[in-house]
Amino acid sequence: MDDSGKRKIYEAIQKSLSSLSNEKIKIVSYSPYYAVNGTSGIKFFAKNGESELPFFAGFSSDKKYSEKLLFGILKSESNEKIGKLNLDKDENGNDIQGKFSIDEKFLSADEDTQKSKLTKWLSEQITTVFSLYGVYNFSYSNPGFLRWFIFIELPWIILLSTSAYVCLLENIKDDVTFFPLSCKILCSVAFLLILFTLRLKNKIRKARNKRITLNPCTWGVSYIAKILSFTMFFPILLIPYFLKLLKLPFLLIYSILTAEAISSNSGNQQVNSSSNRPAGKPMYWWACNYCGTKIQGVSSPKNGSWMCPSSPTNDKIHRWQNHGQVGNITWQCSKCGLTLNLKGSPNSSSTSCGGRSSHNWCKL
Repeated sequence: MDDSGKRKIYEAIQKSLSSLSNEKIKIVSYSPYYAVNGTSGIKFFAKNGESELPFFAGFSSDKKYSEKLLFGILKSESNEKIGKLNLDKDENGNDIQGKFSIDEKFLSADEDTQKSKLTKWLSEQITTVFSLYGVYNFSYSNPGFLRWFIFIELPWIILLSTSAYVCLLENIKDDVTFFPLSCKILCSVAFLLILFTLRLKNKIRKARNKRITLNPCTWGVSYIAKILSFTMFFPILLIPYFLKLLKLPFLLIYSILTAEAISSNSGNQQVNSSSNRPAGKPMYWWACNYCGTKIQGVSSPKNGSWMCPSSPTNDKIHRWQNHGQVGNITWQCSKCGLTLNLKGSPNSSSTSCGGRSSHNWCKL
């Protein structure tokens, strides 16, 4: 392309830039330039929020970009933060983000069509660079609402909401082993995110010139953590819970091994707890509606001993059914084979046999 053709392209670029500013991107200034770092074209500055970057749209002496309109950042305008974007480079060291083919179809189009196409292309390129710039250059003094929420507040929200849910489960009083698997994963991920972002939070604290003092409000960067620290809810209630979370990897292995052991011997498993029978209180036969495991006890067994391999729920908790007081009359279900020695007739619900139907008892 000859110089006169390039000048027409430069004029079209300037017209596109004059109408490109929108709610997010603002073109601060633009001007033509010639023979800078092996390129000629239009140099301009664009602003997005608090970030302002220098761009160029023009032609390069690099042969691999022949007849291509380039968008990027000149080598003379680049800096350490721009270098983090890892953009392509031409033979002159300029950062190249995109290229636009100047073909006969484009050159033969009317002025409005050329302006429309260039405006759309420039807008896309500018938005892309600003997005990359925001990802690779985190502002510690003012990171923005979305980044602050994701990196600072969200881990605490996940941890607290999951902890609140788990605390509603009855078995939390006895054992942490039987947290629902989803809760274990969420708590572990949130706890690790809080630890892994300590360095990030320290940089934010330094950028804002905030130091840790005896005041509880300075203990955390997160607003949620500040509230917890100030109310002393965090040190009183959550530290013991965190100590339990440290055991999760070992408890997960234990749960898997225990579940496999029970599944290989389920259906009519019996756990004898008569040695712990309180004096003067009757013993009852309790059986799980799902797996058929049975146990003697004064009251409903706790779910903190093993998992139910046949439970249809995620928490794998046994569903215990009181079938009656322990005695000498033998009863057996003709459907599942559950056998119990009772004082009278067995009790059962409509879902006590395999969790789907009622038992069909036969007296032996």
